Amino acid sequence: MPGDSQTRTDPSSGPANVLLTTSRDGGREPDACRRLLGETHDRPRRVLGVTYGTAPARWHAQVVGHTAGDVLDSAVISVGDLTRAAAGGDGPDAGPPGIPSVRTIGEPTDLVGLGLELEEQLTAWEGPEAETVVCLDSVTDLLTHVDAETARRFLNRVSEAVSATGARAHYHFDPAGHDDRTVAAVRDVFDAELDLREADADDADP
Repeated sequence: MPGDSQTRTDPSSGPANVLLTTSRDGGREPDACRRLLGETHDRPRRVLGVTYGTAPARWHAQVVGHTAGDVLDSAVISVGDLTRAAAGGDGPDAGPPGIPSVRTIGEPTDLVGLGLELEEQLTAWEGPEAETVVCLDSVTDLLTHVDAETARRFLNRVSEAVSATGARAHYHFDPAGHDDRTVAAVRDVFDAELDLREADADDADP
C-alpha cells in the first residue's frame, strides 16, 4: 500500500497517484484535471486517458487538444461497447484525427485486458525525454461494473505500474452513492487526495 494519504491543494506536482475527489456537478473538475496532467508545466508530456462512456475524440479535445503544443504524444483507452463506433478507426490502434492511438476494451469488467493495455502504453512511453501523465475517468464508473475489492486490486495494480514507470496519474472519483467502506477502500490505494467538494460547494452558494 502507498504511504498515508494526504490532502493536496496544489495539483500540478507531487505524488505519483492522486485521487481527484469531486461531485459530478462540480465546476472545478475539468480545470483540476488539466492541471494534474501538467497543463502549466514547461516539460514535454505524453498524455494517456482512460475513459468510460466518453467518445475518445471528445475527451481528447476537452482535455488535451487546447494544450497540444507541449504534448509529444497522446493515447486513449476507451472502455465500453459504445466506444467502438466512436473510435471511428479501421483497427484497434486507429483513432480519430489528432489522436495517434485509441484502444477499446469492449467489456468494462475486463480489468485484466484493461490493465495490460495500460501497462503496455506506460512501458512504451517510459524514458527521460518526456513526462507520462495519466487520467482515469473514472473510479466512479469502474465501481458500477465491479465490486469494491475487485476495483481496489485493479487500482493497486495500475498505481504500481504508474510508479514503476516514473509516470504520474490522477483518478476521478465521486464518493456520493458509495458506502463508507467502499470509499475507504478506494482512498487507501492512493498517495494523496485532492478533494474539490468544499470548493465546489462554495462556488454553488449564492
